[in-house]
Amino acid sequence: MNVGLTFYNEEGKIICTYSGQNPQGQKSALSEYSWIEGEFHGDEMYVEFETPILRPTQATIIDKTTITADCLDAATLTGVPDGAVFSASNVDTGESVSGPISGSDTFSTSIAGTYALRISCWPYLDWQETVNAV
Repeated sequence: MNVGLTFYNEEGKIICTYSGQNPQGQKSALSEYSWIEGEFHGDEMYVEFETPILRPTQATIIDKTTITADCLDAATLTGVPDGAVFSASNVDTGESVSGPISGSDTFSTSIAGTYALRISCWPYLDWQETVNAV
């Protein structure tokens, strides 16, 4: 009989899942992590007090997704959770920047192109949006 296990770290981040007939071997091999019965996926869930919980959606909002590439026009981000990390990647060139963000901030650029914006803050789901700078 197959047994499903989910292993997670001290923050509740799911590290991996196991399904098989030798759960004791996996528990030994991954002894630095806590585990719960069942298979849960970290892109959707985390573990708190040995209970799988859906990761919450961020309240982040962007006011516009097209800006003028003049470093003056900007998209305003609001509702960003405290302790978040912001990243912006130019889809055309692959160049990216990242740094801390909390509350509200703006995104502007002098280089025209398509930008993939991402805000990450555990345990929230990542927020993503595309901004076109013209």
